[in-house]
Amino acid sequence: MVEAVLSKIDDYRVSIDITVPTEEVERALEQTFRRLAGNQKVKGFRKGKVPRDMLIASMGKDNLYTETLNELVPRAYQDALKQVKVIPVDQPVFDSAPAIEEGKPLVLTAQVDVLPEINLPDYNNIVLDLDEKVEVTQEEVDEAVESFRRRSAKKTPQESRPCAAGDEVEMAYKLFVVADDGTAQLVDEKYDVRIILGENMLLPDIEQQVVGMNTNEEKTFDAIYPENYQNQELAGKRVKVDIHLLGIFELEMPELTEEFLKKDGYDSEKALRSDIEKNIRAYKGRFREQEIRSAIEQKLQEEFVIKLPPKLVERDLQKNQYSIEMNLIDRGLTLEDYLKTRGISIEQWRQQQRAESERRVKMGVLIGKIYSDERLTVTDEELKHEIMKYAAIRRLSNHELRKMLKETDLQDILLYNLKERKVIDLLRSKVRFKVADDTATAAIEEQSEGEK
Repeated sequence: MVEAVLSKIDDYRVSIDITVPTEEVERALEQTFRRLAGNQKVKGFRKGKVPRDMLIASMGKDNLYTETLNELVPRAYQDALKQVKVIPVDQPVFDSAPAIEEGKPLVLTAQVDVLPEINLPDYNNIVLDLDEKVEVTQEEVDEAVESFRRRSAKKTPQESRPCAAGDEVEMAYKLFVVADDGTAQLVDEKYDVRIILGENMLLPDIEQQVVGMNTNEEKTFDAIYPENYQNQELAGKRVKVDIHLLGIFELEMPELTEEFLKKDGYDSEKALRSDIEKNIRAYKGRFREQEIRSAIEQKLQEEFVIKLPPKLVERDLQKNQYSIEMNLIDRGLTLEDYLKTRGISIEQWRQQQRAESERRVKMGVLIGKIYSDERLTVTDEELKHEIMKYAAIRRLSNHELRKMLKETDLQDILLYNLKERKVIDLLRSKVRFKVADDTATAAIEEQSEGEK
């Protein structure tokens, strides 16, 4: 076993003095010699019968030492990391080229950036201010029933009047983000889009402009997207909208007759409403589960304090920037062009993105530590299934999948996703809900009052 001594250089960087005992160096030399000797041929000797000195002369002593170091140094470094119990965030830098001297131990000094000591928050007692249960209101069921009727509505073209709330309209549009200097960048373009006015399918400011338009009418106007809009490319931005209204259709809704319901497999309106209620509950349940899991991550983020190595954050920032640049290239844009429409420079954008990189890195550290402490595992079969699922969703051929696995870090990403899922599953099983606790407490107090 190697000997390792840790010295702190600064908050993130350490020096590790590593000593590999003489006997271990000799054992490594012997293993390398035997491996190389099997491939050596010396004229006049049968394979395996060549004297040792002649073999070493044939393969070259320097070559023997180099091959030994290539295998011994990484192994010794990994053993040292386990002893000093640090987690590196990049590759080590050795003070000088390691060298083997016969009859002596191998001495190495490595410098490397590491994670600081990790003190996890108490994740065994997570209390969330959420209600685990979901409720379905009568209004939600009524709205879904109307949507069900609307899908089978008779659509009558209207060419002699402007469109109004409740009409279905067909239109083409172009959306431009307007920069501070007045230049406009096309960010979206659609043809033959159908929406129902009054169903909140459009931004209110845009729908207000559409209502009252006639068939074949064109209109250009400005609008401003709200700061909290889900598409960050449009959030808070002033846009120019070009709309061409292609058609107006008045909707005649069918009655929920027995004949109409049977077409969709329902024997009564009650059965329809029951099925709709079940589907809404399932949808809201999935959404609530997402909220719970996001709340778990948020709570851990708030309670976990760590000084992240700058290199780790910068690496994530660069990786994120590269990914965005590749996506923009597919759209015929450069990052500079894209940011110009938002009125910011690359430096300003990177500063904005840094906080998100810090959040991702911090969460990655948390996940890795809990995964390790709880001794969770991802099997080869689970990883293979995740890879095949990824390929199926994106309809990748076997050739495309193999290429991605070889040329990208897809496998590492999917492996991390599995680890994260297992950690969040574990934490989810430990969660308590404040709403449920409060309800239980109120029930106990009410019972106590009744017993007095």
